[in-house]
Amino acid sequence: MLTFAAAAAFLLVSCGDSSGESSAGTDTTGSSAASDASGAESASSSSNSGTGMAAECETPLTDWEQMMLDAHNGWRSSVDPPAADMNRVYWDTEIAANAASWVSSCDPDWPHSPEEERMGVGGYDVLGENLSYCAGTGCQDLPEVMDGSGLGDGEGWWSERHDYTWEDDSSAGITSHYTQLTSSNVYALGCATQLCGKPGPGGWDDDWWWTICQYGPRGQGYWVGNKPYEAGAGGLVDPPASVFDEHPGLCGP
Repeated sequence: MLTFAAAAAFLLVSCGDSSGESSAGTDTTGSSAASDASGAESASSSSNSGTGMAAECETPLTDWEQMMLDAHNGWRSSVDPPAADMNRVYWDTEIAANAASWVSSCDPDWPHSPEEERMGVGGYDVLGENLSYCAGTGCQDLPEVMDGSGLGDGEGWWSERHDYTWEDDSSAGITSHYTQLTSSNVYALGCATQLCGKPGPGGWDDDWWWTICQYGPRGQGYWVGNKPYEAGAGGLVDPPASVFDEHPGLCGP
């Protein structure tokens, strides 16, 4: 079984594309990034223009999409040390559609999307991006997902926290997934997941799963010398009311 992950970063580059995003890979015996094609469907939202708050998603999120949204907020609320002004993230339908468009290519090189294809989406200058894939018998169903809408849970991205030291912003390994998903300035999330046929990455000659999350705006941890967040009281805060008027694609409970 093979499982790999790749994330947006500025400095830690090992096998990324020419866009300046980075990617990283490790062989493991677990599966943190399995996915299937039905999870690539994005939800649409009702208009929230002028309300100063997120609308409920007009089309309910799939179990997989809701799991990814809840997981990101759970991770962001439990960083160590606790964060000051850590934004709660909301689902963005335009971002999710953009992620689904890229992952549907099933490119066996599993590259980052070109930066220009993440510019202006949902009204953001440029989106951040995390990628992962899984291939083999380790890609098991997730018990949290009951409607068959996806696999791949992002736990591998979150586990990179063990290699990151907040005090001096140093890394003992690849931690760019972690710093992207815990960047306090982010408030929009869209993810997609796809079951792909062979050939797969690294010469894999069978089906494989590709998962992508994109973040708006791009996480502040992308830039060298920036911590993903500042320490504080902990917990989550809602972004300013103006955010929901500027980005009507945002939705959530």
